[in-house]
Amino acid sequence: LQEAATQESKFFALQVLSPVIKYRWNVLGIEEREGIKNFIVDKVINISSEEESLRQQKLYLDRLNIVLVQIVKQEWNQNWSSFVTEIVGASKTNESLCENNMIILKLLSEEIFDFSSGEMTTAKTVELKQNFSKEFEMIYELCEMILRESEKIPLLCATLETLYGFLSWIPLAFIFETNMIDLLINKFLPASDFRNSAVKCLTEIAGISMGNQADEHFVKLIHLFMECLVTFVPQYLDIAAAYEDGTEEDRDFVQNLALFFTTYFTSHLIPLENNEEFHSVLVASHTYLAKISMVNDEEIFKICLEYWKELSSSLFHESPVHINHSPTLMLTSKA
Repeated sequence: LQEAATQESKFFALQVLSPVIKYRWNVLGIEEREGIKNFIVDKVINISSEEESLRQQKLYLDRLNIVLVQIVKQEWNQNWSSFVTEIVGASKTNESLCENNMIILKLLSEEIFDFSSGEMTTAKTVELKQNFSKEFEMIYELCEMILRESEKIPLLCATLETLYGFLSWIPLAFIFETNMIDLLINKFLPASDFRNSAVKCLTEIAGISMGNQADEHFVKLIHLFMECLVTFVPQYLDIAAAYEDGTEEDRDFVQNLALFFTTYFTSHLIPLENNEEFHSVLVASHTYLAKISMVNDEEIFKICLEYWKELSSSLFHESPVHINHSPTLMLTSKA
């Protein structure tokens, strides 16, 4: 890794090193483990500290990040308890370094919360989850600082993607008792560079089920979302036509909108229906979904159809319609 002149040689060396860290780490001596850790950390810092090398050596850096995360999983509890403090502190000194650190934190979250099954013992997984949850406040404060203050588009995109990776497991107080939802809706949803990442985060939040005690939060969420949405997707817009003429990002946004609405309605339709103050929001949001349903895209249609099927079934069972089954009507129904 130190002397190799080609990227292929470096990739090969990392490929050899990765299973050693994963399966034979504790067999190595303390000095060897510390040496490998420091070498990988230094490499990651050197490449990611400069904007030019961060972009030019992205594939190599991505592989180094994966190896570093494997080391963190082995060392965090016993020999590297200051890991979160160090990565948060370093992130505040350099925006390029911070961007890569966001990627590292997202990888670590995925390794612990999403892909740990079969990779680690149950006890190890629980221990790492507790560590991450215990120190998450520092990480969230870093994320919120970046989202509030940074103007660097790649860093903001990386932070939003990292936040999206956290939303499936973080304590709910970080969602509803902070500025997270306000930032996602009012700052990032209207901005074309960030709206897809913002909607993905909001969809993850919309899918949370907390019982009746959180109804007010979710009604407020859809209200704020619709207030913002109409400012750049007006109600009169022909969404199907706009989809045909739009860019790839525009089309992704329409699909992400479909996912947001259907996820929200599946989880929180009843409290929204029961709140007469927001009846117009209920109607407007369903109108948008109806327009999205007309888009000529099979995947989007499937997403919408699943919700409409559930809604129509629910309405029918609430108020069943008794129909005179004439032969003509039966033939028409079959057709």
